[in-house]
Amino acid sequence: MPETLSQQKELDIKDYAQDGHVETGVGTVHPVMKVYGGSERIEYTNEENKRVKRKIDLILLPLMCICYIFSFLDKTLLNYASIFGIKEALHLEGSDYSWLGSIFYIGYMIGSMVWSRLVHRWPGHAGKFISGAVCTWSVIVLLTRTQYPQPLSNV
Repeated sequence: MPETLSQQKELDIKDYAQDGHVETGVGTVHPVMKVYGGSERIEYTNEENKRVKRKIDLILLPLMCICYIFSFLDKTLLNYASIFGIKEALHLEGSDYSWLGSIFYIGYMIGSMVWSRLVHRWPGHAGKFISGAVCTWSVIVLLTRTQYPQPLSNV
């Protein structure tokens, strides 16, 4: 008989894994089961399944398409900015303009690695990481204006 609640929970997780719900290695418990091991099995009907699928199709997919479009626009706006004089306004010379496009992808690559490590290490806090990232990016975007207090067309 387990003496503490954590020992009981560990036994419950191992029992759940042995029932064929989760594949485990020798003497290990699947990491997902460590986080969500105390939850019970949820069953749903075909009608509920169709309703959830419809909500995903009507809400989530259009939202993902809009995000993809904004992502594409974000990457192409630098090309339009060069046509409208960003090189002259920011006094870019030589390879400075190519660094503007490259720095985005370098930051994206580093950020993706850090992000995947954080979410893998603490899967239960993914929502906090997302809200923190959104707030941090918002502050960075808002503070960008302080770098150029006057309009760029007057530079």
